[in-house]
Order: sequence, then structure tokens, then C-alpha cells
Amino acid sequence: VRNMKLLIVDDEKITTEVLEKQIDRRRLLIDEIYTAYDVRMAEEILEKEPVDIVLCDIEMPRENGLQLLEWVRNRKLDSEFLFLTSHEKFEYALGAVKNGAANYLLKPVDIPTINKALLDVVEKITKEKQLHKIEEYWNYGKRKAVREFWRELLLGKLYTEEEIEEEISRLGLPCVQYF
Repeated sequence: VRNMKLLIVDDEKITTEVLEKQIDRRRLLIDEIYTAYDVRMAEEILEKEPVDIVLCDIEMPRENGLQLLEWVRNRKLDSEFLFLTSHEKFEYALGAVKNGAANYLLKPVDIPTINKALLDVVEKITKEKQLHKIEEYWNYGKRKAVREFWRELLLGKLYTEEEIEEEISRLGLPCVQYF
């Protein structure tokens, strides 16, 4: 599994600088960290770079973090969101959860808590990628088995109707009866 890319989005430049310096890159397998100070800047980065995790403030001038999350989901970009906010508004939490945010942390939050939340997201992404790879291998093996079944059938290696039905059942193939 390749290392992760992180985008930090916060209109407070000092916050992004502190986060960028304090995040445990090695433990979190983070290769690159990008920073943006508003939603537009974040969108420009996301259009160019495949970012695994977005660590984002919710309340920013002009557009907010929830609008960025919605923009990402509408474009079917594969990024996990972790929100930081000093606002305890229910609408924010609801909007974050509704759009599949991984977590929602209230400021002020310490660096160990942020690193732990990021680690949870990294572990989730890693598991999803591993499951996807296993699924790809499984599907490849199944396609190969189906091709072999048809080859044997066409070459006359499966003789009786019972043998053919057994092989169809063993491979888990959908069975349609035509007669």
C-alpha cells in the first residue's frame, strides 16, 4: 500500500503551519502534506492531486468545509474527511456525518488527539485498499475458473448433465434453465 497524501484546509494560516509540523508523518504513513486556506484553494489541489485524507476546518469565510466535502463527494473523489471546528452546531455534525466524514473534532484539540484520529482514518483506508485488492484477486480467479469451465465443456471434457450441473454449482455460477 502506497503512503498517504494529506490536505490541511483552514483559513487560519498559523493552524495549518502547526498541524503540518506536528502531524506524525512516519507513524501515519503520510508522504505529502498540502495546505489550503480556503475551499477554492483546496478544490484546486484536489483537482490535481489524489488526496487520501482531508483535515478541514468547517467554518471559513465564503464557503465552508461541508461545502468542500459535498464538492468532493459529487466528483466521486476518494478522500476521507476529518473535520476540526470550534463550533458545536448540530447542523455541522449532521452535515459531516450525512456526507460520510470519518470524524468531527472540536477545537481546541491537542496534537496527540489529532494524530490518533488520523491514525484511525489511515487504518480504515488501508483496510479498504486491502479488501479491494483481495476482491480483485477473487474476481480474477473466478473469471479464470469460468473460462476453464467453458473450455472443458466445449472440448467435451464434461460429459453428463449431472457433471455439468455439479461444476456449475461448485463454481457458484448462476444457472438458467432454458428447456
